[in-house]
Amino acid sequence: MVIAGVEGVGKSTMASGAPGRLYVPTEIGGKFHNSLPLVTQWETVLGLLDELIATAQAGNAIPQSIVWDSATAMERLLFDYTVRNDPDAIAGKKLASKLTMETSHGAYGKAYAWARDRFEDFLAKCDLLATHVGTNHIFTCHVFTTEVVDPTVGSYHQHDLLLHSPRNSKTYGVREFLTQRADFIGFLNEPILVSKGEKFNQALASGQGRQLLLDRIPGAVAKNRYGLSGSIAIPVEGGWNVLASAIWESTKGQIDVWAR
Repeated sequence: MVIAGVEGVGKSTMASGAPGRLYVPTEIGGKFHNSLPLVTQWETVLGLLDELIATAQAGNAIPQSIVWDSATAMERLLFDYTVRNDPDAIAGKKLASKLTMETSHGAYGKAYAWARDRFEDFLAKCDLLATHVGTNHIFTCHVFTTEVVDPTVGSYHQHDLLLHSPRNSKTYGVREFLTQRADFIGFLNEPILVSKGEKFNQALASGQGRQLLLDRIPGAVAKNRYGLSGSIAIPVEGGWNVLASAIWESTKGQIDVWAR
């Protein structure tokens, strides 16, 4: 699951309400109980997953949910890991500190492809826990405004996940991998109204409070495999269980992510 939104809208607080969760911070932000120290390297992310898989294989209990906060920051750790694992840097022919994602691994975008494959490996480990143990993986993710070129209607702007994507529609990046793998992407936002004036427009609060968009609209990325549509109001406290209730009702009790 992915909870996406702009900075400060309450993504981390909402996700932290997931049942029996372990909170994995990869950026400086909110402080919650059952939280690991700030994760600053991709190796730590992989090590944590390997430890959880080994614990589960040994027949011991692991957290019911893992909150990865945030996918955007995790990608930065992945890119740092990618540059440090440039073959010439490992061989001592180049300094990793002098390399970038554009110049490492032979340049020409090859570093992004290498990183994408490592991210797919990470998601495969998440799948092991999700499939065999029932672990929920919840990612928070920042968003940015991007232009969408739709051959049927033309161009328009929308909020999308702040993750790397190739500049073509033929290959995948981290953004596509997470978007396609997720069972749910919710866009958390506070709707606004735009008052149009003669010289300038003014943005005004709509008075609706925070809303979680449940399926895609032209202006924002969202999706789910639970039959949910529209949006739901998310209070400051207990927001996670509002979503859990909607999923429970939509799936007729088959999907239970209640925090009890």
